Amino acid sequence: WKVTNQKRSGRCWMFAALNLLRVGAMEKMGLKNFEFSQNYTLFWDKFERSNYFLEEIIFSADRDVDDRLVAFLLGEPLSDGGQWNMAINIIRKHGLVPKSAMPETESSSNTGRMNSILKYKLREGARTIRAAVQSGVDVDTVRAQKHEILEEIWRILCIHLGTPPAQFDWQWNDKDKKFHRDGVVTPQEFVARY
Repeated sequence: WKVTNQKRSGRCWMFAALNLLRVGAMEKMGLKNFEFSQNYTLFWDKFERSNYFLEEIIFSADRDVDDRLVAFLLGEPLSDGGQWNMAINIIRKHGLVPKSAMPETESSSNTGRMNSILKYKLREGARTIRAAVQSGVDVDTVRAQKHEILEEIWRILCIHLGTPPAQFDWQWNDKDKKFHRDGVVTPQEFVARY
């Protein structure tokens, strides 16, 4: 099979999980080679981590900025590293797409600059949320602020990685050159089938 390459990113855990899963997909579709989109799972990993970070900031907003948990959160809001259960949770929630549906970008292959922008925005969002909570703003307003911050994170990720497809047209030629068409499928349907 074709070798996959994480290039200048810390996605070895993600590549390993997707490489393990692609064996069964290749067998089911009768393909000589196949790759799931590592960029798709990267997008959702960054988005879910951003949401988790902001939730933890809300939870800890009443603590001093020097508190060990708060200092830890602000020190490293998100990174590329991960593990098997994180990959599986992303796949269960968001599904998978073939690499052709969301190919690699410069930012997915070299995550450093994108990560620094995301960290800046998350820390900025943490400051906004902490100030709101400390000034006595109600939880519904704080959650609305969190959603606004996540909308910014979404836009940044779309600029760097592309917009993740909600559905895509899936067709392929198997190793015997026989044509197959599934039509329009969602990422969750794709995982269930392959």
